[in-house]
Amino acid sequence: MKFVDKFGRIIILTDDGIKHIYKHPEMQNKLYLVENTIKFPDSVEEDLYRSRIYYYKYIKQEKRNVMIATKLINNKGYVLTAYLVEK
Repeated sequence: MKFVDKFGRIIILTDDGIKHIYKHPEMQNKLYLVENTIKFPDSVEEDLYRSRIYYYKYIKQEKRNVMIATKLINNKGYVLTAYLVEK
């Protein structure tokens, strides 16, 4: 799967990424949250030293934020994981 974030960067979610995300029980069958959070985040944190970008979006029905962690390689992002956080 490929998405474009609000900054125009391509973010890729591989089959291995999906398998990893599904290890978090709260994320089962919720890949739509990954796409929605990447496209329309409430906040974005960049750790350029580690080439990481973190996308956050508040999910009202969960009363928590979904966090998507990505790694930048050659100006493309690859989803590392996604799960709900209390942030």
